[in-house]
Amino acid sequence: MDPIIISDTIQEFNGTRFYKCGAYFQHKGKALHVEVWTQAHGPIPEGFEIHHRDHNRSNNALSNLELLEGSEHARLHSRTPENRRRALEQLPAARERAKEWHGSEAGREWHKEQYQRTADALHAREERTCEECGTVFMGLIGKPERNRFCSNKCKTRWRYKSGVDNEERNCRVCGKPFMINKYWTTKTCSRSCGRKLQEKNRERD
Repeated sequence: MDPIIISDTIQEFNGTRFYKCGAYFQHKGKALHVEVWTQAHGPIPEGFEIHHRDHNRSNNALSNLELLEGSEHARLHSRTPENRRRALEQLPAARERAKEWHGSEAGREWHKEQYQRTADALHAREERTCEECGTVFMGLIGKPERNRFCSNKCKTRWRYKSGVDNEERNCRVCGKPFMINKYWTTKTCSRSCGRKLQEKNRERD
């Protein structure tokens, strides 16, 4: 038997009226959807919960209810647009609380414990060979992308030689396209064009 809908906030089941309290219809601490399920199928096993199939908690018809493990039930509800919206609304406040906790004495102590627990692994090193000059150096284990070069000087030299930072520009004098490091301010394709640009600038001055 399904509940009788009296209004948007009242539903009746087995002669008892359940009133909408928050998201669910309840009567003296008993949830309507739970009462509907247990009358048809008996007690709910430990660790299980009753789920509204269409995510509409006002639809307490037996055909809209199903038995799910608590973890699966929570996972399903975490996907709903309503819960995603609520989570986004609560995010700024949660960040502030997290920031406050991390700066507290308890938070600092927790970070200290985590560092002590993982310090050996964080600082463990092994021999590596610089990809630019071939020098053998001690690099951090598990961080190959950060241990390709023995120094920033070698890293810079490798990037320059490889052309990884190059971009195409058009010469300000002759219009010819040329490749140049994107961090350089060069505006011409050659020294001769560079001199011509300097002469033009002096004439304007």
